[in-house]
Amino acid sequence: MPIVWLVFDRSIQPPVPEGLVDVDELAAEFDSDPKMRPLMEQARREIAERYYSEETSLAFLRLKRGWSQAKLAAEAHTSQSHIARIESGVADPQLATVMRLAHCLDIGVGKLAEILARGRDEP
Repeated sequence: MPIVWLVFDRSIQPPVPEGLVDVDELAAEFDSDPKMRPLMEQARREIAERYYSEETSLAFLRLKRGWSQAKLAAEAHTSQSHIARIESGVADPQLATVMRLAHCLDIGVGKLAEILARGRDEP
């Protein structure tokens, strides 16, 4: 069983200490393994229900499908880092991006725009 390394502040990238495994690299490895992928998808769905079901968010919609940020990014033709910035409320996506995300997540554009607006700090 590997011991994982997790950095919450993505603005810094310290080296992974010897003997530890970066959690993102481990998740990517499991996502690429056909035997582990269904387990990762199920784990994401469980996380959605357990930790995100109080209020609908982009992360909840993504996790409910069992998708990683990288998977949603690939489906929506954008980058994983852009999805992360949208989910955290740092990025304000363009309408074209919202439309692609809505299509991927099978939700109306207006409903997704409302969800995204709720997640942003209003001036």
